[in-house]
Amino acid sequence: MPTLVLHARTTRSHPSNPVAMAAGIPGARFIELESQNQILLEGEFHVRAFIAETAGR
Repeated sequence: MPTLVLHARTTRSHPSNPVAMAAGIPGARFIELESQNQILLEGEFHVRAFIAETAGR
């Protein structure tokens, strides 16, 4: 199953290790978002990065 792990760079709300999470899933990709927000909000730069990474998949 294709897996994409997204994580905001400066988030304070969740102390997880997203790099380790992605590394533990065979074939997963990790993308660090330039945001403090873990929710994709329309109009923010990281939403465009998400769309670019997932378009056509």
